[in-house]
Amino acid sequence: MVSQIVPVCKNWIETHDDGQTYFIDPVDKVEISAHYGATHASAAFILLGTIEKDAEIYNTGIKLLRSVLSRWNANDNLPGFHHDFNNFALVLINDSVDAELSAQIKRTILSTRDSNHDTVNWLPMRWLVNKKRKEWEGKDKYRKNIDYCKKIILQATNADGGMEDRLPYGTSYSLQYNIATVALLQYLRTSGEDMNLDKQLGFLLNAVIPDGDINYIGRGANQIFAWGMWLYLLASSAQYDHLENALRYLSCAFPIMLSHHSLMLNEWDGNDKFLWWDYHYESVYTAHFLLWLVLAYRDIGKSEILPVKPHTAETGIHVVHSSKAHVVWFEGRNEYLAEKGPSVSAIWINKSGTLFKGAFGPWQGSFGNNWIYEYAVMINYCGLFEVKRNKDWSKVWHINKIFPNLESRTSLTIKPVFCPLTVREIDNVLEIAWLYDGNSEVIFNFPCSSQIQDMELEVDDDNIHLECVGTVKNQYGWQWLYQSHSMKGKRFLLRMYV
Repeated sequence: MVSQIVPVCKNWIETHDDGQTYFIDPVDKVEISAHYGATHASAAFILLGTIEKDAEIYNTGIKLLRSVLSRWNANDNLPGFHHDFNNFALVLINDSVDAELSAQIKRTILSTRDSNHDTVNWLPMRWLVNKKRKEWEGKDKYRKNIDYCKKIILQATNADGGMEDRLPYGTSYSLQYNIATVALLQYLRTSGEDMNLDKQLGFLLNAVIPDGDINYIGRGANQIFAWGMWLYLLASSAQYDHLENALRYLSCAFPIMLSHHSLMLNEWDGNDKFLWWDYHYESVYTAHFLLWLVLAYRDIGKSEILPVKPHTAETGIHVVHSSKAHVVWFEGRNEYLAEKGPSVSAIWINKSGTLFKGAFGPWQGSFGNNWIYEYAVMINYCGLFEVKRNKDWSKVWHINKIFPNLESRTSLTIKPVFCPLTVREIDNVLEIAWLYDGNSEVIFNFPCSSQIQDMELEVDDDNIHLECVGTVKNQYGWQWLYQSHSMKGKRFLLRMYV
């Protein structure tokens, strides 16, 4: 994978008429300077060149680094500059450059502030950067910064080993950012910090579904961002069987993603930005992936972890697993539609593989405005929708007599229902039940990766027909869309013969 990405990223490095070298995004056609593509690409090239003793790769990274440092103060003033990511990348390469560049890196990091928010997966990067500042200057404020990061990370760690995206609990959770936090903590372990990550890794391994996917809940569904860090976590902690499983999962989808200028592991053209979040840029995520692949290559087996499987579900991820079926459902969080619940997160059956994963997508509010396709996002949900149609008063005879020219505007409103779930597998039948306590008409909705014959829907003891009404695109590919007609009911039971 490293050998596949390196020539692609090299082609994005351009020297312009102003004499500066830039890391140009192939979709947006400019360097995304407020983000961290350039720093991560230069760090990846410098580290890889050092490991492989490849002067050409190393010097490519050095050339880009010199330009990044010369433009640092200007970029630092850009809205949304990712201080923690960029500082972190510089710290990684400080010992792999000459004395002049090393001194310039130190001056840059000492004069650059940390990011001004407490998003949990950013805090381990801030921890490492302040650790270096403490070594260089010895000031006590850096120790206090580290202690603050440790405190928030500890507060964000649930008893089952899962880690929140942001506090307070209930705000936001994504498997992608849980992976990022644990991988960064593992990097700190490989750098000499003493901490136990047995529960944290055990929690994540428990969330892997049988097809090998780990990144299917929350804002990060099917994005490449998590995968480099996941490979690093598995490689550096000596989880070789799980590492092979992850590489197997990536081996088919990753080259397609790369060739399509995308940052999701699907076949869609990245130029369309289908279901991308507002902060998504291909160059940034690809460079991030490359850097973590290089770190995984370098640190393989460096700091073993003995994972402990969770027996509780404080994070809200519930896994129902047998040899023939595997269902994950999530209790949900408040801020993003993609993280609402209770909702089904993944369905896998032995004879058909993965049928559903990655509910919803970008939706208004924070970071979900530019590339949403409302119908595709809303319909990407396995569960119930409350349905409201317009009342056609023109068909009421006595009103028609008084207002013969009255016309009703046809409309349909659907609203996802988040209600209690139960899941079980008994006698080769997978049963998922939704317990609805409302009084509205509802439809059952199921976007499925395969056309399934052995599937039944029972509503309050009545058998209800499920019709395949069409296809829809989601983050993973084309899905067959199954729906019931609208009805009133309380208990919706989906049976699948496994």
